[in-house]
Amino acid sequence: MELLAEEHSVNLLIAYINLLLQQNRTLNLTAIIDPLEAVTKHLLDSLSVAQDVPGGKVVDVGSGGGCPGIPLAIIRPENQFILVESKNKKADFLNTTIQALKLKNTKVICQRAENIELTKKADAIVCRALGSIPYFISVAGHMLKKQGRLLAMKGKIPHSEISKIPLGWEALETKKIHVPHLQAERHLITARKST
Repeated sequence: MELLAEEHSVNLLIAYINLLLQQNRTLNLTAIIDPLEAVTKHLLDSLSVAQDVPGGKVVDVGSGGGCPGIPLAIIRPENQFILVESKNKKADFLNTTIQALKLKNTKVICQRAENIELTKKADAIVCRALGSIPYFISVAGHMLKKQGRLLAMKGKIPHSEISKIPLGWEALETKKIHVPHLQAERHLITARKST
């Protein structure tokens, strides 16, 4: 049964990358056009933080073409994912993709993150290439529950960003991430409310 679930997940991940690259021609979702490079830099990079994502509700802020939210939603069907994307064309792509892949655990909010009021706060908020960690906290921190985690996916360790984390927040962990076939540094910075 588990093997069938894994095979189903792999098929969905491949279908997602195919949709992303097809729609990219008209929507400019990613600068990457090579399928193998897209697998490494989108799928494998997104999935590299899967074990760090807690159960419950996860918000992907600045989702763009759907990374890391859609790959994580595919392999973590027990979680609820909210993809936040303020650009209509990209949000439309995300909605179409969620329907095509039949992801029942994922929804899209087409708004700027700072304007979103969740009825139930998130257990985790993740971002990839959104901006600095202080900026991430300023636009998305209000959506996080008290014991929740902000997960910032970064390249090199952003020491200056970490030193500027605002009052009332703390960096919990800086973790090196290994992404197969990626010849670049990747780190995950985990932050939480300290008060």
